[in-house]
Amino acid sequence: MPAHYAILCFSKGKPRPLPGFSGTSGTFDIPGSSGTFLPLEPLAEWYCLRAGCVKKRNSDAMTDRGQLTDLWWDIHRLKHNSRRVDHPCQVPPQLMYRLISVFTQPGETVLDCFNGAGTSTLAAHQCGRKYIGIELSEKYHDISRIRHEEICRGIDPFRKSNRELTEKNSPVARLPKKKYEIPKKTLQLEVRRVARQLGCLPKREDIIKLGKYPIKYYDEYFFSWGEVCAAARHEGMSETSKEDPVFQKSEKKSGQIGLFSE
Repeated sequence: MPAHYAILCFSKGKPRPLPGFSGTSGTFDIPGSSGTFLPLEPLAEWYCLRAGCVKKRNSDAMTDRGQLTDLWWDIHRLKHNSRRVDHPCQVPPQLMYRLISVFTQPGETVLDCFNGAGTSTLAAHQCGRKYIGIELSEKYHDISRIRHEEICRGIDPFRKSNRELTEKNSPVARLPKKKYEIPKKTLQLEVRRVARQLGCLPKREDIIKLGKYPIKYYDEYFFSWGEVCAAARHEGMSETSKEDPVFQKSEKKSGQIGLFSE
């Protein structure tokens, strides 16, 4: 799966100072935002982005924001179908919020020549910019138009919603909705525990032998063994930045095992 977007920046003639850095991009509130994502104030690397964790850090007066550079690690793909409409390759709205806030001023025009389900123009609409969206597919154009009408009615077009989706950008069939007897996160953390015990990523037979849960849950809940082992490939987020001396001190004491290859 692609892990990043590459963004190429061009200007017609001499480039002007970027509005997001010169203070001319204006301010706007992102509807439905938990406060985790701020267009011009990215979350510092390695901090957990869950709203509850952000709220706790704020209550503890902990600074969790970093400098805005040309590498953005606080924007993630749309992982949940509840945030999707029926389009196979939607970009996260946070990406467009940041691009619009960095490169444009209020009232300027955002053009997307391949507008799809409308993420670019919808974000521009929310940010007080003019917008032009061009789309060949009448189906996607209608989806975009309906979502713009929602903004006019005060409804967030990027809200969670129970929609029936048919479009996919992968040949893997959609899993039917189900109630998990054991949460997938719990199963993945169990794989991480076994990985630490072995010193390497576990194979299926290792989980059968050393895991706490029946192998049937892994077979039924995951597409592949790679997905099963995803949580064991990294140490995840932390409430303390990895650049923090306290973290580095504890890391040396713990003697962590590298788990990046089989």
